[in-house]
Amino acid sequence: MSEAYLLRRRLRGRCLGGTVNLPAGTALERRGQVLYCRELPVCFAMSQQARDYCAYHGDGLGPARGRLLEQVRRLSRRRGAAALFCCKAARRYLCPAPVGGWRWDAAILRAPLSDLEEIIACLGRAPAGRV
Repeated sequence: MSEAYLLRRRLRGRCLGGTVNLPAGTALERRGQVLYCRELPVCFAMSQQARDYCAYHGDGLGPARGRLLEQVRRLSRRRGAAALFCCKAARRYLCPAPVGGWRWDAAILRAPLSDLEEIIACLGRAPAGRV
């Protein structure tokens, strides 16, 4: 059984199937652990590339989820890790990075819109700065 995903921003560069230039909104299909654009393998579903570019669309909310994920991405970079740990919803989707620090767990790609909105609200209230 396959699941639907969307690219939430342009993917330009190397992927599993070679070099691509795919626009935002491109439909992807998850087969096993790989996301495909038609028959071209794009990335692993749990990869950092998937976290950076994709949003789950199986429930029809992919475009809205993609916009919210982009806001979370921008705000979390601006506000830093300390702000993320102050937000209960954000802590549910954080995991240790292999090299140290923290990164978003792949589960954030399927996060309910209410969780993403809560994370944005928390990050919007936090002072800027990196930790």
